Amino acid sequence: MTAKLSDVARIAGVSVSTASRALSHPEMLRPATVKRVRLAARALGYAPNAAAVALTTGRYESLGLVLHSLTNPLYARFASSVQRHAQEHGYGLHIVDTVGVDDREVELCESLCRHQTGGIVSIASRLPEQQLRMLRERIPLVLVNRHVSGIPAVVVDVSTGIARMIDHLADLGHSHIVYVSGPIQTWSDERRRRRVRERIRLYDMRMELIGPTPPVFRSGIVAAERALSVGATAVLAYNSLIALGVMFQLAAAGARVPEDISVASGDDFETLGVSGPALTALRLPIDDAGALSVQLMLALLAGEKPPSKPLTIPVSLVPRQSTARAATASRVPH
Repeated sequence: MTAKLSDVARIAGVSVSTASRALSHPEMLRPATVKRVRLAARALGYAPNAAAVALTTGRYESLGLVLHSLTNPLYARFASSVQRHAQEHGYGLHIVDTVGVDDREVELCESLCRHQTGGIVSIASRLPEQQLRMLRERIPLVLVNRHVSGIPAVVVDVSTGIARMIDHLADLGHSHIVYVSGPIQTWSDERRRRRVRERIRLYDMRMELIGPTPPVFRSGIVAAERALSVGATAVLAYNSLIALGVMFQLAAAGARVPEDISVASGDDFETLGVSGPALTALRLPIDDAGALSVQLMLALLAGEKPPSKPLTIPVSLVPRQSTARAATASRVPH
């Protein structure tokens, strides 16, 4: 038998109107009352009709998340963070995945707009600025790792982290680096490439640029072959999947990491610290990015004015065993 709101109210020991407010406008009640009603609703399996809630309160009960591949550990972690923080505030989450097909992004955003979604969080959007502005006019929108003037955003500052990674390699005496860039026409990749070039010029290094490339394992295999053919002393990969592909192919070719060539990654996940050798990487606070994106969305839904600039989250460099002094290079001074 389907549970009714009156059943929830009876179990929670409150009136039906109080139970309704606890589920639709929890900010109007004491936290203890809201908690009691939510526990009763969960125990009974009660779920209010989303359309009815939206009509009576003006609030939709779910948010949308647009990303490019749930098989990417970074996106999976971000999705988990957004879902957790959305649920803490009473929102469900619809996750849609372009599976790396850029043309699907518009279609998926349209679908979220049609299906009574309260707002959209989009990570690493590849849509043109004009399309994003048009989308913002239809539905509350928060961007992550993409900046468009007038649209609230959270930016994980990987470009500054990449500059620190070049500093790290320079300190180890590397003078010939292969940089494996990321997906074509992405805002984040363009920022990273610009910082890499600036740092390379600062240290008077040689650089081989490979890319744009899909941020997947097989891109690393191609990059490793190129690095060996040009005699590079280090490879810096856009992300950990590419870096692992690089290390796999270097090992297959008989090259030792880091004795013969160093490898580093532009992002990190837990198992990189236990791979052999453990991979030097940038640690990205993805959980914080998820929390901030939900906070921005909730502020938009509450009618608050968003920050005029992106909320920027710093990253940290985690040196591990995959980088060491270049075998045939002298230290490069700062």
